[in-house]
Parts: sequence; structure tokens; C-alpha cells
Amino acid sequence: MPIVFFQNGKLLLISLLLLWSMGPAHAAQFVHAEVSEKDDTYTTRAEAVITARPDQIRAVLTDYENLNVLSPTIQHSVVLDRTSLDITSVKVQLYTCAFVACSRKFVVQDYTEHDQEVRMTVHPGSGGFRFGRAAWRWKQEGDKTRVFFSSTMRPDFWLPPLVGTSIVKEKMREEVLETVKRLEHLSAKRPVAQAVVYSTNDHYDSYD
Repeated sequence: MPIVFFQNGKLLLISLLLLWSMGPAHAAQFVHAEVSEKDDTYTTRAEAVITARPDQIRAVLTDYENLNVLSPTIQHSVVLDRTSLDITSVKVQLYTCAFVACSRKFVVQDYTEHDQEVRMTVHPGSGGFRFGRAAWRWKQEGDKTRVFFSSTMRPDFWLPPLVGTSIVKEKMREEVLETVKRLEHLSAKRPVAQAVVYSTNDHYDSYD
């Protein structure tokens, strides 16, 4: 998810989460998409109804080796490790530009999969953030699926007050709207798979 921040006096775009880069999408029905900031920490909440099945959505969100297909700022992604605790560590190479300045950044993310949820946590300090975490949740409603996205991010560098915060909030909102649209488009291209049974105690609420 490309997010705008300032570092060393320059405007940078940093991708954290899984924002996707395919063509035109179906008409996702948005309930809300909000970004708030408190104590230099940015919180995003979004909810929408999309035309896709839960197994198709899961397939897109857990295609860790091909996150470059999902995000315009991700050049490469590779699975580093899959632990016995069902944690998948992924190293993502980002290429971001602002005006004439471009940079490459590496972010290590840990993913966990639950019954109706995929969670991501950024390794502390990775990609210029003190911490970052996000979650996708979903529930089927007839031939559609209601999806929920939540994230909490705190940058590890200075942001100019007022103007910087406003830019970040608006950019994050735009990106989550685009992400949901592309998630629907990508999911619709996936074959319908057989259901996978997860532990019933694996479900959690979204991040506060």
C-alpha cells in the first residue's frame, strides 16, 4: 500500500501492505474508508462488499511469492520462512518515487492465516517504520463477500506537522479504496477452491 512520508526533506512513497496492481475492477460497494492519526500513528479502517468468494479472496491475499502482481510498488517478493506456528515471513522489495527522487526499500513481513482472516506484521524498523500491522477479514453474504481492512502504522522518521499528516491520511485513504477494487478484480479471476478448515479459535477482532 503506497503511503506518503517525508524523510531527509524529501517526499517518499512507501508500500506496506498489499495494494494491488491489476486493470479495471468490478464495482465494489464501499461502506466506509477512514484514516485517522494520533501520536504519529496512522490507523486505517475500510469495509466493502465485493463480488468474489472467500476462497478466491484468500488465494489472492496469500499469494506471497507474487505480491509484485498485486502492488505497483512491489518489484519482488520472496518467502523467507514458514514456521511451525503457521507464520509465513516474506521479504518484499519496494521501488517508490516522488517527483524526481526514487528509492528501493526492503520490508520483512510476517503473515498468519486464520479462519476468515489474514494478518500481517512488519518487523520492527523494517522499511522505516517503528511498527506496522494490518488485517484482512471477510464473511460471505450470498454470492458476494463483505471484506474488512484495518491497519496501524507508525513511521520511524519525522513528518512535517499538519501538511504532512494531511497528505499521508488522504493518500492512505485513496490507496485502500483502490486496493479493494483491485482485490475484487483479482479474486474474480481465481478458480473456486475447496474449503480449507482452520482451527475455530483462530479468529480475532481487527486491530485497535
